[in-house]
Amino acid sequence: MGLWTNPIGGKIAVSAYYPWSELSDSQKSAQLKRLFVALSGNTLPAYVASYHRVRLVVRRTVKRNLGCVLLNTNMDTLQNVQVAVCGHYRQATITDESMGEVVLSGTADENGYTTFTLPAMAPYAMYLLQMRG
Repeated sequence: MGLWTNPIGGKIAVSAYYPWSELSDSQKSAQLKRLFVALSGNTLPAYVASYHRVRLVVRRTVKRNLGCVLLNTNMDTLQNVQVAVCGHYRQATITDESMGEVVLSGTADENGYTTFTLPAMAPYAMYLLQMRG
């Protein structure tokens, strides 16, 4: 894989991968996620940092508050799902379908993202993740 920036600021990525059926290994998944973050100039609002099949919808309000809705699209209970959120946040509140809330602590990285590890997600469970300063 290669990533280049041309003289006028455009970015070009070249990669090869031939899976048998779908994205089938965690290393290639992590590489593609790093590529998308790099192509965005570290401005993706959030992404699922771990190797899990979780759908993510992100909304940022006018006041710059960030919220994420996550849906487990598996028939399995997922453990240790990690969500990386753009910005430095100390904590996030996660709300499940029964309106139970849990406060999570985040880990910041050098690219400007904070990673949160979610509690176990039951099959087709939905969480609302709200960032706190």
